Amino acid sequence: MVLKMKIDAADKDIGDILNLGYFKIPRFQRPYSWELEEVQTFWDDVINGNTTDYFIGSMVAFQINKPYFGIVDGQQRLTTITLMLAALRNAFFRLGSDNLAKGIHQFIERENVDYENEYILNAETSFPYFHSQIQAYPDEIIVTDSDIGVEEQNLKNAFDRIEGNLIKDLTNLVLKKKYEFDKLKDKKYNFSLDEDDQRKVTEFLRSIRDKIRSLKLVFINLDNEEDAYLIFETLNARGKDLRVSDLIKNLLLQKIKSSSKSVDKPKEAWNSIVNKLSKSGTDVVDNYVVHYWLANREYTTEKELFAKVKKYVNSDQNNAQKILNELGQYSEYYLQMLMPNSTITTKEMLGIKKSLNGLRVFNVRQQSSIVLALLASYENGNITLKNLKKSLKIIEHFHFQYNAIASKRSSGSISTGYSRLALELKNVTDNDSFQKFYNNLHKHLSEKMPKFEEFDVKFKQLIYLSDQHRNRNTIKYVFTLLMEEKNPALNLDYESLTIEHLVSQSTLKDKNVGKEQIVGGIGNLILVSTSINSNELANKPVEEKMNILRNKQYPFVQNMLKQDFAGTDQEIENRLGELSKKVYEITKI
Repeated sequence: MVLKMKIDAADKDIGDILNLGYFKIPRFQRPYSWELEEVQTFWDDVINGNTTDYFIGSMVAFQINKPYFGIVDGQQRLTTITLMLAALRNAFFRLGSDNLAKGIHQFIERENVDYENEYILNAETSFPYFHSQIQAYPDEIIVTDSDIGVEEQNLKNAFDRIEGNLIKDLTNLVLKKKYEFDKLKDKKYNFSLDEDDQRKVTEFLRSIRDKIRSLKLVFINLDNEEDAYLIFETLNARGKDLRVSDLIKNLLLQKIKSSSKSVDKPKEAWNSIVNKLSKSGTDVVDNYVVHYWLANREYTTEKELFAKVKKYVNSDQNNAQKILNELGQYSEYYLQMLMPNSTITTKEMLGIKKSLNGLRVFNVRQQSSIVLALLASYENGNITLKNLKKSLKIIEHFHFQYNAIASKRSSGSISTGYSRLALELKNVTDNDSFQKFYNNLHKHLSEKMPKFEEFDVKFKQLIYLSDQHRNRNTIKYVFTLLMEEKNPALNLDYESLTIEHLVSQSTLKDKNVGKEQIVGGIGNLILVSTSINSNELANKPVEEKMNILRNKQYPFVQNMLKQDFAGTDQEIENRLGELSKKVYEITKI
């Protein structure tokens, strides 16, 4: 038997829609995310760019039970419209037009069948900001100084922009007197307008109200949540703005019901993960969910991930909660990978921090699954710190040679192997089982290591000049590697170190490619710290630079630099060859 989806569609204006009943934003929906530019464009289109009956697209909803609807598509617009109505209501209220304020408020809050006040638009969220600070009637709002999350901050920013637009438009009205309309935000300020001005201001605000009420859209109503979810998935899965993490969040929150009416713990748990990882930058969560899956389930691509997560979740009713719990746990380890300097502070973890920082320098991601699994295994007590350090070190050295020096593109086999090894790591509980895992890891990487001949050619091509900085971080890594090899306890912050040319760049009078390679090549370079001010060296002759370095007790041995270095082409080439051999030996596995 084929079941047909029941869909009702009709043209309606916002006033009619808000009178239909109460609208809930399902937990599988993404939070309010409009940026100020989008809010401003919407305001300009709605308020300044039309008269009445302005078409703003479609809205998809499903009937929960009369008169309650769940919003599938269009919640960003409906939320923004509610913000506009709230700002307009507040303006009427503070200008003394209480009846007009209450008239607008009925589109924000009204009595339900139990004669209890209920907001027309409800977000299924544990955060009360939208209700208590925006939707509430002005004399019921209690301003707090408590911190707010990302979603709430977006709401606040949008509301502030809308209030600012309203104040600007009122200020630009031609009135008999000048009024401090910026005080509309101050609930303690009492406005007293001239009678004619009051009438003019009221007419203006009414015109804005009527424009908002008459906004037109196509209202599409489905009769159940399952169809709504399918429609939501279909509408957004092909679009560019719904990411794999959004789809997974939607799926998990659909499957996991909140056990509390006051606190949506599953959604709160997801938001906690997002807020935590957002410290390291944008678009991190998508990478995280992929790497988490590779470390815990099976190898897949980002494109295929959602389908596999959905299959896994549908196979057992407990799996959705299991995934959410693990995502929360593993996010701590992922943050260590992304921000080792701020998350790893103990002395015994210095080696771990060095390896994680090194991997960040190489700008590679395929190792993330195995690194994530290793950090989790250590935190869970399944492997020792020594074994964690040992494993991370060969991963670090492999990607240095393979990616940073040889510039090889990482094949799928590397990521696949890492995922397989991450799953193997779950069975490691003692030193014997770890050794088996380590041997497999070593074999997986050693088979793909560049030969010295290839490494040597690429290493000697590293160059750093004022107009060529692509190799900057790799070169810094090389010299910190050399110094820390002599003194493992050394904790260098290579970000604070500066690359200095022994033979100055000022010697490059022409664009001689061969000479550029010599002067800009790593054989002519050193790292100097803040204790050796690079300005002191500047464009001085080599002899003067060497004297300054000797007086500063520069670590010549660690940097494979002879103290009688005179800066000849031959000396530079000799040092380059020695550096190549030394660095290869240090990092070979």
